[in-house]
Amino acid sequence: MNENEIVDLTDVELDEFFGEKSVRWYQIAARNAVANCLTEGLKRVLVKLPTGAGKTLTIACSMSYEPIRQALGVTNDRKLRVLFVAHKHRLLTQAEQTFSASSNVELILQSMFSDIPQEVLDKGWDVCVFDECHHEAASTFQYHLENLGNCPIIGLTATDQRADGCLIKFEEIIEPISREQAVEEGWLAPTRIHTFVDVPSKDKTDVLTDILTNYAHQMGKTMIFVKTKKEVKSITLMLGRLGYVATGILDQKEKELDIILNKFSEGHIQFIVNCSKINEGVDVVGCTDVILGRQFGSYSQLNQVIGRAARPDSDCNVWELINPLSGTNLDTTVVVGTPEYHRLIAKQQGTWIEREFDYVTHKTNKQLGIASGLRVHH
Repeated sequence: MNENEIVDLTDVELDEFFGEKSVRWYQIAARNAVANCLTEGLKRVLVKLPTGAGKTLTIACSMSYEPIRQALGVTNDRKLRVLFVAHKHRLLTQAEQTFSASSNVELILQSMFSDIPQEVLDKGWDVCVFDECHHEAASTFQYHLENLGNCPIIGLTATDQRADGCLIKFEEIIEPISREQAVEEGWLAPTRIHTFVDVPSKDKTDVLTDILTNYAHQMGKTMIFVKTKKEVKSITLMLGRLGYVATGILDQKEKELDIILNKFSEGHIQFIVNCSKINEGVDVVGCTDVILGRQFGSYSQLNQVIGRAARPDSDCNVWELINPLSGTNLDTTVVVGTPEYHRLIAKQQGTWIEREFDYVTHKTNKQLGIASGLRVHH
């Protein structure tokens, strides 16, 4: 069930709130579609929304929706019991905060990596929600599925594709809005891409040091994604020497990570450097820039990372490294569509040379265009 099959609510005057938050038309469309699926007796329903489009709010307002309560057989004299499963502590905290606006839902938080307590199993629940459910093929996810019996399951994700090719098994996929449409309507920030020529080296410390020395002053609250802990340490120290407030994410516990991300959102930290922990499903307010200092194995991973800066409350700048001689570069425009602005930056004779990418000239093969446009002549 995609955006073309869902009742068009874009031109309807909507004035609906969940707590103090306004509910957007596509969130209402998703909620209504979930209600229809459950009424028809479907047991596994997937809600697919772009990163930053408000999946948690969508499911929270859905669980308070009377037609969904009726479809689940929940009477008015009790709360609807929701088992909310996620693989990260911050996702569970985020859900707890969002669901707090509901007075007729009992939220049961459950880590994917922990056993469901016996008292919860004994009491049961009405519906299970799996956040970031593209992990559905994982063994820990499958273990939990064995305990859920015939309970309806609602999955949340920004991507229904997995890098390993494993299938995500749901009876219905609800996709009320695409990322491109969300950008066009102002629900997500338009993207500006800054592409640097990369060199075929495993350690990106030198090239990132050069880039940050010359361009960090153009960046706002920035998340840097690299491959190794060594790079995290080196780049964090380098940014400190340049006078920026930077924090490296290494072995911090989930609660420590929450504190760091909150300080980042509040503007007390400008740069966060990490190699694994902040890649998906983490709601970070105010992130304006992401630096892709490593390659990603799939477009689903790339989508999750870029989504850190896609929210409409700030700009969305993607700084990427492209090796023009490599055939493994992922095309960022596959994720973001045609960007608002795209500049190519190459170093020639010790000087960074910039030019705007011409989407008219290269529209037939953007990836080849990027490669040929970035080739450095000595």
